[in-house]
Amino acid sequence: MSLLYDSERRHRRRMMSSFFRFAFFAVVLVVVSVISYRYGIREVESSEVDLTRQVAELTAENETLQRDAIRHQSDVRTVEIRYEELLRRFETEMPRGPLLDLTRLAAERLQEGVSPERLTFYLREAGEPRDCSALGGKRFVLPTPAYQGTDTSVSYEEGRISVTGLGENAVTANGGIQGWFDPARPVAVTFTMIGGETTSVEGLLPLYKSVVLDGQEYRFAIAAGRRSFVNVSADRCSFP
Repeated sequence: MSLLYDSERRHRRRMMSSFFRFAFFAVVLVVVSVISYRYGIREVESSEVDLTRQVAELTAENETLQRDAIRHQSDVRTVEIRYEELLRRFETEMPRGPLLDLTRLAAERLQEGVSPERLTFYLREAGEPRDCSALGGKRFVLPTPAYQGTDTSVSYEEGRISVTGLGENAVTANGGIQGWFDPARPVAVTFTMIGGETTSVEGLLPLYKSVVLDGQEYRFAIAAGRRSFVNVSADRCSFP
């Protein structure tokens, strides 16, 4: 009987020990679960706060970008309107044809030192010439880089207007340089007045040029002549 009682008592102790171990682990598991749950809740709440803050920042940034885009579009449209206005003004106010030529000629004369008052005077006094008379025809050897000799100019009105020029040398089929100018290539003709003022005209012959001296207009025509020569004809016209 004693042995049976001891056996049952040990069995109960083992059962109780197993129960307490199970209860201990269960309590530990519950505590760990509760702690983990609360930690997880805090992490979720923290993540939600961060996400909410990021969403607010992105929303504010997006609104700023939209405002900037609207402002830039407005600026671009303003520039387009100004460009269109300037283009219309350019098309309506930009000189064309003879007026453009006159504008360029006036700019060239001003750069050469001619006073605005002198240009204004000539423009005011300008009119269609009348009472024209021929001054006769002359010729001279057109200088080239290879020839700068004699007979390379003519003069009119007792030397008050001198005419000379410069052409490009003619070239043989083998590339040899000739002394005379090539009439098929552009030339430059220069007119020098008695006071030292010069003007010129360039291009393919024939060329035409008018100069004004002492209230009279001199009209020149320059054409190719015999080899090496250019022919010059001139008229003198009085203004009304």
